[in-house]
Amino acid sequence: MNTIDSINNSRAELIKTLWRGRLTIFIMSILFISFAIFYSYRSTLLWTTATEVSINKNYFLPKNTQILLDNIATNKKTSNEIKLLFSNKNIAKEYIETIESTDNQVDFINMINSTSSKDKIKKIVIKVINNNEQYKIIINSENKKQISNLLNKYIEYSKEVANKSIITTLNHILDENKIREIVKLNRLEERAKVKINIEKKNVEYNLKIAEKIGLINPIPSSNDSDFYFGSRVLSEKLEILKNIKDLSLISPEISYVTENIKSLDKVVISNKLDFYKISIMSEQSVSKANYGKNKLIIIISSVVGLFFGFSLVLIKSEFNK
Repeated sequence: MNTIDSINNSRAELIKTLWRGRLTIFIMSILFISFAIFYSYRSTLLWTTATEVSINKNYFLPKNTQILLDNIATNKKTSNEIKLLFSNKNIAKEYIETIESTDNQVDFINMINSTSSKDKIKKIVIKVINNNEQYKIIINSENKKQISNLLNKYIEYSKEVANKSIITTLNHILDENKIREIVKLNRLEERAKVKINIEKKNVEYNLKIAEKIGLINPIPSSNDSDFYFGSRVLSEKLEILKNIKDLSLISPEISYVTENIKSLDKVVISNKLDFYKISIMSEQSVSKANYGKNKLIIIISSVVGLFFGFSLVLIKSEFNK
């Protein structure tokens, strides 16, 4: 019975102590709540909006663009590279990597912030929905009126960046193809020169034999289809071999490769080519991005203020004893 009385007395004493210090508790709570409200007021209110976009898979390249690609694809290797580059999978992959790229988001923010004082952006959050290649894009901004416009700008900006990347890769394929054709031409020319040198040595050898035996004009051999050429014919043939300038006479493939190089040199890839068709799949709705966060800060500050108030009153009470 004494234990229960002791507990009741302790509770009563605690309540009395807290009641006597109610002003301190109230002041501490007000201080913390005021600080939270002040912080929330001073912190920038961010707005958020989102939409879903998709890439049109059934987009056919314009005729002039297709002709351009055919002119670049002068061999099987290059043709395969171009097919892979313009496959639906790669086009979509390029766009996904662009909209998710941190560097792309930073570049976009810097571009907007440097060109406009109204459309300040603090953060962009990207979420990709793997559902039939639909991508959800979320953007946060201080400017409620301009946020939808900013989201549309980011969609278009990302499309342009991805498109430029495709053009850059296409230029790289063109340059590599030129190099391959030039290397191929050099090899063919070297082989043709070797053939000419071998043929010249054979003619020189036969010429020496013909001069030694005094054979001037060609005579038939035992085989009706063959002739032993005399020194006159061999001399003329040797002179022709020495004066050959067009190596395609020795290796006809040189003509085809030379024409490929000339054709590739004429190819100019315009920076205005557009390989993307983006469709917006859902309407945008604008809401407060950090409203819940500020509300939570005020609630937590209220609890912390009460805790410090209680603690201060109890410590002061113990110290007075």
